[in-house]
Amino acid sequence: MTTKQAAKQATRQFSAHFQAECAGRTMDIAVRPDRFACDGRVVPFSYERLGPDRIALLLGGKSYVATALEASGDRWRIGIGGQAFEVTLKDERALLFERFGFSGGAESDLLKICAPMPGMVLSVAAAPGAVLEAGTGVLVLEAMKMENELRTERAGTVQAVHVAPGDTVGKGDLLLEIA
Repeated sequence: MTTKQAAKQATRQFSAHFQAECAGRTMDIAVRPDRFACDGRVVPFSYERLGPDRIALLLGGKSYVATALEASGDRWRIGIGGQAFEVTLKDERALLFERFGFSGGAESDLLKICAPMPGMVLSVAAAPGAVLEAGTGVLVLEAMKMENELRTERAGTVQAVHVAPGDTVGKGDLLLEIA
């Protein structure tokens, strides 16, 4: 059994799964009422709410007080032991949408349109500065000999176009950004 398979098996019984990014490191996190797992390493866990933005943590036999200093969407600034940490949290739903090539959304001011599949860009109908209505076709992507028109899900102004006709793209590649 590989290390990754062992980690997956160790966290299978957990109720909440998400991904955390902090200080350039991405970690798979799983939580249940009495245990916490980080990248498959399971440790005893308990917490007590001290106030609306503070909790006391007992994690692996060590005690911490964590304070939410600032939060915006999936980004948090958390204080622990006099230090501030910038943390991005992605729940299972956000990770699923990311796997499908979607990004942006209600919490983001910038809509990022990513390739939903590998293919070749046939045409780009949007240029930086263009004002678009929701549902406007912005790009045609050919995949498996089928033409797929990508449309913007909301109105906005094109901030950047990262591809040109003839470019080959992979699944999840950033195509254009709309504010």
